[in-house]
Amino acid sequence: MKKLESGEKIHLLLLDPEEISPERAAEVAGEAEAAGSDGIMVGGSTFFSQSDLDNFVKSLKSSISIPVIIFPNNITSITRYADAVWFMRKDFKYSGGVKP
Repeated sequence: MKKLESGEKIHLLLLDPEEISPERAAEVAGEAEAAGSDGIMVGGSTFFSQSDLDNFVKSLKSSISIPVIIFPNNITSITRYADAVWFMRKDFKYSGGVKP
């Protein structure tokens, strides 16, 4: 939050639970943290069980100290084990600055 509040850029790594095992994701997240990443986002999957998502996020949290942020595409993509939830609005309108 300090970086965001001061206007600094942050780096978030996105991991898709359908594309990587929890064990490998924990390794990659650890490497990202060591390289200076500010957080890990979990999302992208469309068909993933709630218990599998819980276990995926718990595996990440046990191996890193940076926040794990879920990027849900529907209600089944939410877990209580994440540090935060990143929501996108469908009606979002870009209003200037550097284009995403």
